[in-house]
Amino acid sequence: MIAQTPKKVTGVVISEEDDQPVVGASVLIKGTTLGTVTNIDGQFTIDNVPSSARTW
Repeated sequence: MIAQTPKKVTGVVISEEDDQPVVGASVLIKGTTLGTVTNIDGQFTIDNVPSSARTW
């Protein structure tokens, strides 16, 4: 059995239209029920993401 170490995914959501942070955007990890919303600066953090989850 191979142990899988959970990941932490962080980032910033920026609007393509005006290059400003997007407040309250939903961010989800595809194929999971993990997600969050961005803060006032467009930043987000999702902890305990399975190492098998795809991120891009």
